[in-house]
Amino acid sequence: MTRLGRLIRWGIAGVCVLGIVVVLRGAARGPLELGFKLVVCVILGGIGGTMIAVDVSQLLAKVFIDGIINPDARPPKPLPRTHATARALRAQGRYGEAIDEYQRVLEADPADIEAQTAMAEICAEKLGSYERAVKEYNHLLAMNLNPGQRVATLNRLADLYEQELGAPAFAGNCLQEIMRRFPDTHFASAAHERLDGLIERHPELARTE
Repeated sequence: MTRLGRLIRWGIAGVCVLGIVVVLRGAARGPLELGFKLVVCVILGGIGGTMIAVDVSQLLAKVFIDGIINPDARPPKPLPRTHATARALRAQGRYGEAIDEYQRVLEADPADIEAQTAMAEICAEKLGSYERAVKEYNHLLAMNLNPGQRVATLNRLADLYEQELGAPAFAGNCLQEIMRRFPDTHFASAAHERLDGLIERHPELARTE
């Protein structure tokens, strides 16, 4: 009924505006006719204004209350799907939402190394989802990483395999991958030392030269 009443009021207001247009179309033939036209326009304008006054006042009141008195009452605008949004969610401890946001970033740009790294870190460090973390780190390895990024990722995988998943053989494979990809570098030397320590802790491993 409220919606129907509003339609009726605005319909009457429209008719009043049309009446004013019709009255004003013809030229007045004298002062008396001019006065008559002005009176008619005032009456029609008053009727039309009365019809829409309630709706206009309600609209203005809402704008004033929501925009000035209580701006927080307005619904928040959706945040853009960006790294900043995902970082904010991560900082707030909303890790599942942060992962969802990073996944959206990756849908837009599947080669986004930062987003893929962040997803893997959250799974490993915040959610304790180590198998998922391994999967995400392996996705990261398939990207166009620079040597430092690739070595860091392989070292992190080695940590997860040995310390969290009880799979030292897979940890050894990660360290050997570093040695294979970057021979005669400080990366290889550090991986060699780590592999020696791994074998000391797990004598059952046979080191592959």
